Amino acid sequence: MNNLPQQPQAPLARIRHALHTARVKRSATSALPTAACLTAALLLAGCAHPHVPRVRFAREMPPSRPLVQRALNTFPRRLNQSFFAAVDVLGKRFTALGRLHSAGHNHFQLTVATEMGQLLFEARYSAHGFHLVRITRRISPSAAKWICTNVRLALRAPHSARGLRMHRYFSVLHRRDAAGHAFTYTFAGRRGRLVKDRIGLSLFDTLHVQYRRYQKNGLPQEIVLYRPLEDTLLEITFTGPA
Repeated sequence: MNNLPQQPQAPLARIRHALHTARVKRSATSALPTAACLTAALLLAGCAHPHVPRVRFAREMPPSRPLVQRALNTFPRRLNQSFFAAVDVLGKRFTALGRLHSAGHNHFQLTVATEMGQLLFEARYSAHGFHLVRITRRISPSAAKWICTNVRLALRAPHSARGLRMHRYFSVLHRRDAAGHAFTYTFAGRRGRLVKDRIGLSLFDTLHVQYRRYQKNGLPQEIVLYRPLEDTLLEITFTGPA
């Protein structure tokens, strides 16, 4: 029996609608140096290496376990979001729009298109693994898999704060999944929210994730993903429900 989640209806139509929304929001906040806009400028300028600002912690008490647990309880596990992305992956630099649908770690679907609404790829993860549903010549299968795989890992927040360790200005939680990936979650601020994650994929390969500007629904508005070994960068700005 096929356990794959159903494909969202008319993904390109939804992406074109997200394009209009993203343009309106970006024009309304053009004076603000958002992460996606900064990266887009770097890509157009032909910057050789991606630059990711370090996370700076306010001089506040580190969040306690109950505070972090409340923050984790509000972190969305099911998502249906449109987004704008600035991509520097495997030699490809471009901006894109997309739609993310997630009903859990093993039910994850991503549709990505150009800013003109032309499909780049549609991919999904299920209990059966990665599956490339549709892809065009504008992007390679390896780049599509890189984007989908790393976004899926970046949105994998822990359910429990058990084992939390408090440091001077932040608190840290360590987890390891069945695939052997080592997650180091860092929480900070008065609300105890997740601000960054370091995911050890192998001995020399690490995925760094930053979470910025949390929204009322508990989802960060911006997520930055960077893998130094591959010198690859992906910045996502969620623009609203798909």
